[in-house]
Amino acid sequence: MNVRFILERQAGPRSNDLTIAQNGSLIFSNVSLSDEGRYRVDAILEAGGDVSTSIDLLVVVPSKQLFPAIDGCQSDDCRLFRNGELKLTCTMIGRPAVTLTWYNDTAEAPVTNATEQSYKDPSSDMFVSSSTISVTIDIENVQNLTCTPSGLSVSEKTKNASVLLMGPTNLANVKRAKYLDINEDTGYNELLKNTCDRETMFIQTQNLVAKVIHVADTYDDHGPLILTSICLVSHTYTRSSIKLLRYKTPMTIVYHSLNNVKVKTIALLLLTMVTQH
Repeated sequence: MNVRFILERQAGPRSNDLTIAQNGSLIFSNVSLSDEGRYRVDAILEAGGDVSTSIDLLVVVPSKQLFPAIDGCQSDDCRLFRNGELKLTCTMIGRPAVTLTWYNDTAEAPVTNATEQSYKDPSSDMFVSSSTISVTIDIENVQNLTCTPSGLSVSEKTKNASVLLMGPTNLANVKRAKYLDINEDTGYNELLKNTCDRETMFIQTQNLVAKVIHVADTYDDHGPLILTSICLVSHTYTRSSIKLLRYKTPMTIVYHSLNNVKVKTIALLLLTMVTQH
């Protein structure tokens, strides 16, 4: 029996990089993207006649990404302060195209409103896959979302990518306040005494504009500001918040002489500041 392979998108047999083993197997000595395509195998029977069938060959190029990329995130597990409606896009490159699935870990259910896209980058012949979802984050709201990749180009070492979306704190719920010396360089981690993840702290102004902060950041705004930390306890996110206010420490004590009476002038702090400091 004689066997031959033909790449159907080309005329005639394949190049010398391919060999046919005695058992009829097609052996590639140097695989490249140009080897991808549909192959037809023709078997000529010694008794006469022939049989033919086609095989689709897919070349797999593993993704170099360790995890999918989420807009606004630099790692596979990030924290973002958001308010209102927003779109989140998860992106990953591979060949063949990667399938990306969003999960709402807070609701313990897959996200069903995702819009998926995939296109081939002509400069690399790799597929760029993306999945975009619409999310609404309200005041006092927290959502933990995960983007999970799957497919032939995803290796066992590839991680999922997660993002914790933190909504603004309701100012009416903030009962604690602290007054700080405006000349004092105070780290955020010194202000909230709790054991939860320090990366889930953010600071906001009264108009709901905020930024996510880190443990090494310092408090350099005159305020008032709201510092919030979100902790995961027994599968539930709880908030711990404090209002930060600044005052100026008196620089000097000056004595004035008036009719032989010494009047001591000093910058006084409000009693409420002292009691809450």
